[in-house]
Amino acid sequence: MHICSNATAITEAEIREALRHHLISGAEDGAVVRDELSINYLAERVDIARIGSRLEGYEIKSDFDRLDRLGGQVTAFGGVFDQLTLVTGPNLATPGARAVPAWWGLIVAARDMTGLVSLTCVRQPQQNPLQASTKIAGLLWREELALACETLVGKSAPKRASRAQLCERLGRTVSVPALRDFVASRLVDQDRAALYRQAS
Repeated sequence: MHICSNATAITEAEIREALRHHLISGAEDGAVVRDELSINYLAERVDIARIGSRLEGYEIKSDFDRLDRLGGQVTAFGGVFDQLTLVTGPNLATPGARAVPAWWGLIVAARDMTGLVSLTCVRQPQQNPLQASTKIAGLLWREELALACETLVGKSAPKRASRAQLCERLGRTVSVPALRDFVASRLVDQDRAALYRQAS
């Protein structure tokens, strides 16, 4: 971990608290905010996701972090979310902006004279050009993938099909908007959210 000697350095927990408040206060009706949302069944997690009419992902890099893992996270998240935003402390704002694609948004956290952390949007996120149904399907559990096949494809999923095979099946036959809407409906379900927290 990078050690920052700056007395005004901002921690991940401080950024997360400010970001959660910002996302919840600005959320559309029915949208939810999730911490540590798993991508492709626990293989990778985005720090915060806001789920509503769009799937929005937010990756946090505090003043005490490094950017070593960011390249892999860009790849992992790139096929999934409608929009992605990097949220950094001031120390990583410039290198962070260079490390992500131009369509990613950028929010910078800074501490004011009173010690409070505020967020400034430096770059608005654009529509993700790499979004793919196969990758979006990776947000679902196997039982949900089987339900998606029945609901969206009109055919029962083979009982012995793996998660990867079901994701590929959905990717071949279901559009990004249709699958995104199905996934969002599952992720905002409160019973599902409770089970997710237990599994995590």
